[in-house]
Amino acid sequence: MGNNMMTKDPLLTRTVLEANYSDKDWHLPELAMSYDDLVWNDSTDVPTPEDIKTQYDIITSNRWKTQHADVRKALYPSVDELIVALWEKLVETDGLSSELIDSIQAQRLQIKTDAPKLASVEDAQTPIE
Repeated sequence: MGNNMMTKDPLLTRTVLEANYSDKDWHLPELAMSYDDLVWNDSTDVPTPEDIKTQYDIITSNRWKTQHADVRKALYPSVDELIVALWEKLVETDGLSSELIDSIQAQRLQIKTDAPKLASVEDAQTPIE
């Protein structure tokens, strides 16, 4: 794709600006027809069409890495699941203790008593006090 094509495709320009210049003061109207419609209000130098083309090529050539990372991240347990597992192992099973841990554990046990996990949809009808 030549630089001339880049200046005619505002979608490519918008992709790069959103990815690499989100902290800058710029505006590309929704109905922009080309790079020339870019309004650059930032004190830094405006990226040239050549800059945009180079950065777009980098973004698209690395897209597979981002997609793969997103898939991998979705396969991992959530942070909440990891924290609960660690807590249950270290505190409830191994007996790790401190004043703060004991206080948090007391709160957890009280919540388990006051608002136990639901076993059925009928359980959801009981209000939590």
